[in-house]
Amino acid sequence: DRPTVSSYIQDQPTIHVPQTLIKDMVVETLEGQLLGRIEENHQRLLILPVDVCCSGIRLIPTATQGVEEARIFSLQIKE
Repeated sequence: DRPTVSSYIQDQPTIHVPQTLIKDMVVETLEGQLLGRIEENHQRLLILPVDVCCSGIRLIPTATQGVEEARIFSLQIKE
């Protein structure tokens, strides 16, 4: 007869990951050095620490969360 505590709220829309979000990607230098391989990403903000001196960075999307085309809104590179 007592109410129970629950973190689930009834009648709320389910949270979903946008289908245009990049799920798998490869990050490398323009010289071809692999900096990182990300798989099963579900975050909108992804921080990849890199300690390398190079002329540029290439981001290669290999899969999205459902659509054919990947969408990148921002890529920031900081020293």
